[in-house]
Amino acid sequence: MFKFVIAGVTAIALTFSSVPAQARGLSEDDIGKILFGLVAAGVLHSAINNNNSRRTTQAAPTPRTEQVRPHRGQSERRVDATRILPRACLTRVATRYGEHRMFGRRCLQRNNVNLRNLPRECAVRVRSNGNARRGFDPQCMRDAGYRIRRH
Repeated sequence: MFKFVIAGVTAIALTFSSVPAQARGLSEDDIGKILFGLVAAGVLHSAINNNNSRRTTQAAPTPRTEQVRPHRGQSERRVDATRILPRACLTRVATRYGEHRMFGRRCLQRNNVNLRNLPRECAVRVRSNGNARRGFDPQCMRDAGYRIRRH
């Protein structure tokens, strides 16, 4: 970068020194100001490029991943750890229509799962013994890309 700046300043300096400054209507002070401005612009451009290159070469933080054992017929893959739900939170709730499986909201919160990131369309409310239980439907969560921790 500095090679181009130095070459440009040298070319301009040679151009103005070979032609009489008064013939072009510029004084020596004007030429000095022009040269100083060009050098300052080159230094500023170099500093900006250096800052941008430092920003792009820094390693981006990698998301946590967890190894997931493949299901039958699937290859081994890595899954984003924020999309893995604790198995302990998968509960069965007895209702008058039978058992209903769901991930409990409180359990997920206790296990540091951010409920805001979970899909709203998977939220369920089940009545059991007169009490309302809130959670998330496991099949809907699976369809949305979430997995259950194996252990």
